[in-house]
Amino acid sequence: MTSEERSRDAAGPTPTAAFQMLKQIPRELLEQHSEEGQEVYLPGLRMKAGRLERVANARTDSTVSEAIHAVAAIGVFGVFHVEGKFTSRGPRLIEVNARMAGGLFRTIFRLVCGVDLAVEQLLMTVGIPSRPPMLSTGISAAFASVGAPKSGVVDSIEFLDKFRDTSGVVQLSAYVNDGVAVVGPEDGMPSWIAELVVSFSDGHKANALAQKLSAEITADCSYRT
Repeated sequence: MTSEERSRDAAGPTPTAAFQMLKQIPRELLEQHSEEGQEVYLPGLRMKAGRLERVANARTDSTVSEAIHAVAAIGVFGVFHVEGKFTSRGPRLIEVNARMAGGLFRTIFRLVCGVDLAVEQLLMTVGIPSRPPMLSTGISAAFASVGAPKSGVVDSIEFLDKFRDTSGVVQLSAYVNDGVAVVGPEDGMPSWIAELVVSFSDGHKANALAQKLSAEITADCSYRT
């Protein structure tokens, strides 16, 4: 790749696609299942600026195809978390993890796709075919992991309670406890202090609320140094 192509990729719109793959015997975020040797999958989920929503276009299709072939090439079965990126030179694989994605992904997939990843994995574990419905819920989800704005000791996490009743908030969890020391960006990799998921039918509205709450949580968290 030339320096010009690298610059184009860095500057252009290149949303990251995260895929959840379920592969069983015999067989953009995304669910892949294999039934009787045929690869099928749920429509892709695009992750951009913290917002996840369904997408269906040529870019997604090519990224999905690459993800499917990557998992097939590994030759093992189970749950896979796959990430890819569409660049000016086409789809590029970022990583393949032989596990379900951590954090908020199970909640997000239940909201957006109507599929419970844990249930599908349990079905496959006991030999029951995994055949989740290929239906749209009409819901978009946005998520955020909130980092500590500065180093210090968190006085109390009770301030998070006022955000939990906000319309659209599905989940809000603390990553820290009272009296825990955290690191801010000036001193190293910031510590995570909270995570949240919001959902609306309008993806832009969900994204705006996630960003707003993230900023407010950062501002309201009290520290002692």
